[in-house]
Amino acid sequence: MTAFEVIKDAVDIIEVAGRYGVEVDRKGKALCFIHCEKTPSLMFKNNRFHCFGCCADGDVIDFVAAVRGISILEAAKELDGQYGLQLFDNNPGRDEAFRMVHQNEREKRRLQSFGEWERQACIILASYCKMLRKYIDGFEQAYGSIEIYALALAELNYIEYLYTSVFIEGGFEDYVEFYRTHAYEIGALNEFFNENGEIEDA
Repeated sequence: MTAFEVIKDAVDIIEVAGRYGVEVDRKGKALCFIHCEKTPSLMFKNNRFHCFGCCADGDVIDFVAAVRGISILEAAKELDGQYGLQLFDNNPGRDEAFRMVHQNEREKRRLQSFGEWERQACIILASYCKMLRKYIDGFEQAYGSIEIYALALAELNYIEYLYTSVFIEGGFEDYVEFYRTHAYEIGALNEFFNENGEIEDA
């Protein structure tokens, strides 16, 4: 078992979160420490954290690294010192080996997490298009505001363009750029659909 694995097994992430100023409620929820929000979207479970708004995800070492803005190795050593585990012996070769192993594991998790976000974003955009079409198709019967109708039509055209250019015709770089520019909006739509139960099945 590596030093990283020992730390992840021995240290409670919720206790660590409190040490770094993140207040976690009894349900394991907290305000995300990465992006600004008013409604908690950060969840702590099974000694890991995951934000449903910005998709940040990881274990206790990843958490400390993100909060402190330091490397994974530095975060592991910081926790090692705080909890007196004495897992590091200042051997540069060993430290580098630990760093490389954990970096590879973290990259795999990031790719997996991004793939899950990408699939969910695709579903959310499709659901949003369906909701807008329902409003537009029922406009005459509902006698809604012409201004709102026009906004809904413009929004539908824009969302359909995004969906086509990113998820149908786009590649990996387009997915990354879409995440960089639209992660907050996708998170907000996800919250809306979770509350209203209108999201499409995968």
